[in-house]
Amino acid sequence: MTRHHAPAGRDPRAVSETLISVAEIVDRLIAAIEAENRELARGLPASISIDGLDKARLAEELRLRMATGFDRGAIAIASPELRERLIDRLRRLETSTQENRIRLEAAIGATRRRVAAVMNAFRQQVNRGGPAYGANGRIPAAPRPSTAGRGRLA
Repeated sequence: MTRHHAPAGRDPRAVSETLISVAEIVDRLIAAIEAENRELARGLPASISIDGLDKARLAEELRLRMATGFDRGAIAIASPELRERLIDRLRRLETSTQENRIRLEAAIGATRRRVAAVMNAFRQQVNRGGPAYGANGRIPAAPRPSTAGRGRLA
């Protein structure tokens, strides 16, 4: 087994803890992205994705963690097992984010088509001289004929 030595000033235990921490954040980010991908695959609009909020928070957490003590030197002195685990996780993250981008683009396109269909139906209704929609988005009920004077003899 090859032993890896940390360059001067680098504590191997701290480097390992940093890399393990990065791998754990990447795992949580992958889980959030894959959950969002499943929702999008079911046809849910992108705007209702709770996972999108988690995804943004985890991406920021990963960015901050990588900014403190994570660099090529840290990867170079990591154990082969830890290095391979991290590389594997980062590859899976890349695959998941590519799928996520494709699914989000499709969901945005579907949302735009829905909005266009609703607006088109609205325009057609207005152009036919049909009833106008009220502020609540509904067609107001037609006024009822007055019952005043009914039942009286002339």
